[in-house]
Amino acid sequence: MVDSCLLRESHVPAPLIGAFGMFKDARKWIYRNSQKLLNYLIEDVHLGAYAISFLSVIVGCAIFYAVLTPYGNGIAAGPNDPLTSSFPIALYFSVVTISSLGYGDLHPVGISKLLACVEVLFGLAVIGIVIAKVTSRRLSYHVKRLFATDANRRMEEFSADFETSNHAFQEATKKLAAAFQRTPKRNDAEFMDADLSRDTSGAVEFFRRALEKFHRRALLFCKHISDECDEGDYVALVGHESADRIGGNIDQVAFTVGQLLLSVPPESRPEILDRDNRKRLFEAFERQVVICELFFRKLTDENGRQTFRRAKIHCQKIVDFYVAVPDLSDIQPDQILNDTNDPMRSDTH
Repeated sequence: MVDSCLLRESHVPAPLIGAFGMFKDARKWIYRNSQKLLNYLIEDVHLGAYAISFLSVIVGCAIFYAVLTPYGNGIAAGPNDPLTSSFPIALYFSVVTISSLGYGDLHPVGISKLLACVEVLFGLAVIGIVIAKVTSRRLSYHVKRLFATDANRRMEEFSADFETSNHAFQEATKKLAAAFQRTPKRNDAEFMDADLSRDTSGAVEFFRRALEKFHRRALLFCKHISDECDEGDYVALVGHESADRIGGNIDQVAFTVGQLLLSVPPESRPEILDRDNRKRLFEAFERQVVICELFFRKLTDENGRQTFRRAKIHCQKIVDFYVAVPDLSDIQPDQILNDTNDPMRSDTH
């Protein structure tokens, strides 16, 4: 393909360069709009509309042939053998013409030649579109089945990942509780560390690794859902069981993390929830809020809708109450009151 820059270097006159550019733009426009038109005719127009238009053209052209035949502009059987005006014969000729059979026993005369050309082109176009539409519908059915199978498989994989993260956070809760537990003195009611030399770094590191894995899985899941929803109605392809399972696992992870944060002693929060961990928590659960809202709006199963509604509430609690927005301040998040899910606001400190 010749480029306009090469035309300039070869000293081609400017008007020709402009005409060449206009030609390229016109060709792109024709190609783009013809593709849109073809997709519309194949995918959007109902099959019954083609049947009605096909029969209407057959009958309409037959009427014209029958009316024009007595005036020498209809149909004839031979050069010197004009036919009388007969609608059945005209209808027969119209069917033969639009289907491009062309037996040769009849031929158009005069202005009917133009009408016969238009009719045969219309017939070829409609027959081709109908065949493409039927083939496309059948192919779309198989593609949809394959895509639905793949969608459910991916959802099961993500569901298993979230279940694994939930178990990891449950284990992290036990390790953190064991590492930061406090026991009372024997000589008074004050509390002290059971072992001042206790190493808490192992429990904190376990929590950090579990959070990193969950963060990666959560962002990957959000990106997968977003990309697929951009291409079509992805949620409709996911089975109710798969949707319920992953919604339940998201809910369980959010609830477990909420309980973990609730059990952390206030003086231990700076060590456990450093800036990086707060950022991972915020990003992961903020994305899950969006995904839960999407599934809640798209799902038709009421049980699935309620599952994602609960998951959204638990995820939103972590985003709103337990974790401070990392990019706004280096201040640690508000402390959590004992025996409650509500944080202690900064104005009460």
